[in-house]
Amino acid sequence: PAKPTQMKRRIDLDGLQVDMTMQVAEVETMSFAVGVVELPAAGGDALAAARERALAARRAQMVRNIPGQESKAREQAVALIDDAGQVVGKEAGEQIEADGQLVDRRGTSHPVRMLARFAGHDGLAVQAVVLGHPLDGEQAGTFVESLRLMR
Repeated sequence: PAKPTQMKRRIDLDGLQVDMTMQVAEVETMSFAVGVVELPAAGGDALAAARERALAARRAQMVRNIPGQESKAREQAVALIDDAGQVVGKEAGEQIEADGQLVDRRGTSHPVRMLARFAGHDGLAVQAVVLGHPLDGEQAGTFVESLRLMR
């Protein structure tokens, strides 16, 4: 229902300097976004540690962006798919809900609700986020549940 905009920028994730690419689409009162962080080349345990650090930092930053608080959090596996779109495994992930405030272009503060899912595979840390007020739970849930990681 909306054409996404894409942006890429360098960010700091708990001292780790990385490039993040985001695609964002706005539909009525909600924003739908997917962010991908490319992690520095590393192997084995070092890569897994960097991925976990990046995911934890993105989660904390997203909540700070609304200045809000998490109201729900749970572990949520994310499907790992092959080039044909077939599920070939799962990766650990986390899903959160948070409530906070956003300031519009006129400087007016509005309540906002966030639903987000965070996961990673190999050298990528990925997030799917929906922000809005009101937040349509069905649309937001469908969006974050559609997150898949490529093998």
